[in-house]
Amino acid sequence: MRQANPLKRVAADLLDGIILIAVKLVIAGGFIAVSELLLNLEPWGKILCWALWIFYILTITFLFFAYYIFFFTLYSASPGKLLFDLKVVDDETGCYPITKKQAFLRALGYLIAGAPLYLGIVWILFDRKGQGWQDKIAGTRMIDLSGSQP
Repeated sequence: MRQANPLKRVAADLLDGIILIAVKLVIAGGFIAVSELLLNLEPWGKILCWALWIFYILTITFLFFAYYIFFFTLYSASPGKLLFDLKVVDDETGCYPITKKQAFLRALGYLIAGAPLYLGIVWILFDRKGQGWQDKIAGTRMIDLSGSQP
């Protein structure tokens, strides 16, 4: 099993990011429309609006985790990774699909790795096994199933 090329990983992650942003924008549109109506309700309009936006944040956070847990446990890859023939495997066994716990930890790891200026993602370039912080946290690694790397 070949270690995944960092450029392919970045391209796959960008595609996943675009998918998630598109979903967030559609959902945000609905929340904006509802919040405009709520603002006109006196005296509770502003409080209801704040509650709605807290619900929005919880909703998109849930969707972020659901996206990665669903795809990693079912296909061992997100849609972006599937397009580039990449798979997420257990670091010790090399087996896939990964467990739900590993998928959850990997999704959480994406948030942690991205928080300090994406340092945990850039870490892939310097790690001997090509693991980012999300991989280290979940006990996973990325492999390339394609015939040749670019």
